[in-house]
Amino acid sequence: MVATAFLFVIPASGAWANPLDLFGAGSEQIGMGGTGVATAHSYEAAYYNPAALGLVEQIEGGLGFSVYRPWLDARFNTYDSATQTVGRASSRRFNRTQFYFDTGAALPIPLGRNVGRHLFFGVYVQSPADALYSVEAIQATQPNYPLYENRNRRLVLNTAISGRYKWLMFGVGVSLMPTVGGAVKVDLDAARPQNYLDVEAGYRFSPNVGLLFEPIKGLTLGFSWRGANRTDIELPVDASVSSSINPIYMTVNAITYWTPDEISFGVGWKTDTYAVAADVIAFMYSNFILASPEVAVYSDADREDETNSSGVPDAGFRDSVSVRVGAEYRPHPAVALRAGFGWAQSPIPVQSGETNLLGGDQYTGSFGIGFDAARIGGPKIVVDAHFMAGAVLDNTDAKLVIDPTNPGYPTIGGGGWFLNSGFSIRFGL
Repeated sequence: MVATAFLFVIPASGAWANPLDLFGAGSEQIGMGGTGVATAHSYEAAYYNPAALGLVEQIEGGLGFSVYRPWLDARFNTYDSATQTVGRASSRRFNRTQFYFDTGAALPIPLGRNVGRHLFFGVYVQSPADALYSVEAIQATQPNYPLYENRNRRLVLNTAISGRYKWLMFGVGVSLMPTVGGAVKVDLDAARPQNYLDVEAGYRFSPNVGLLFEPIKGLTLGFSWRGANRTDIELPVDASVSSSINPIYMTVNAITYWTPDEISFGVGWKTDTYAVAADVIAFMYSNFILASPEVAVYSDADREDETNSSGVPDAGFRDSVSVRVGAEYRPHPAVALRAGFGWAQSPIPVQSGETNLLGGDQYTGSFGIGFDAARIGGPKIVVDAHFMAGAVLDNTDAKLVIDPTNPGYPTIGGGGWFLNSGFSIRFGL
């Protein structure tokens, strides 16, 4: 009955981290490997580095569209309780295409005549095309790719403000994350069944801070810190089925979309003909909380006497580092050709215990093209397109504890690759 009630409350997921960590934000930046800490110069700076909004030269707005498609294989085991035998199995995880929209705006804030550009504002939003949020919480033993599955099925909102004085820029901003609360009451013993569902969606903000230096024109050095955030889910469940069975009182808690603290360093060099950029990002994954449900059962409606509970195992994640590099060349003033490369260290530890989390080091390659109509006397319209391919290195781990019912026993493994492509259109005033 407890399992049935839980399924009524939360469908199931591994939606754990920030969706932009894999690819970057904006077609221009993704085409250059996902770099942007020191080089983002439009509304995407609200994500990469709030201080970089100080590079905005005009009022800009825009929108974009992207496609994400993974091919990720899992190799695990099945247990036949009748014969008490273990058999090998494999399946493709998250085997579907996902579509995303993004939009944003950035502008210098006027402070008065002849004052110059000293204050800037920007906002960047990305959302799945089919939903604002998709929240799931799976069993800890289910084989899955925590960084590549439903993790990116959520709305991302970043807003920031930046100040500039000569060659120094400083910015602060916030990222938004939802919270979910409420209550579920089921009474099937009444003459007329009384069912009640109350869900409250709230918001949780995390801070973003950045610095940008432009000691000489064209050379930029950036630093940013992005605070950790998460979605908290808390749903009390009261279920009364029959007068002969005691009512069930329980609380379901889960933490999903957990994003780590990030510290980023970037450098960029830009001329009228070419540009280069490099970013190093440190992810503080060691505080990672597994996105699995925790269920506590009580003997009373006030939830003072706990009779049973299921905890969430420690994921054991470790801090990791990502390196991204990119370049741009303009064969014509209005046309930009871009390419980039990235490497991301996997934070997932050896899966020798209860959990079956899949993933390895990630390698990405990208290219892009851009067209700036204003550079040939046309309207202030910039069109960018990108294509990125990535590989998740294959790995296999062996369990240290004999447990035939665990899908990862005696070994668990997987690997694969993914594609991300899209375009954006920006308008200036």
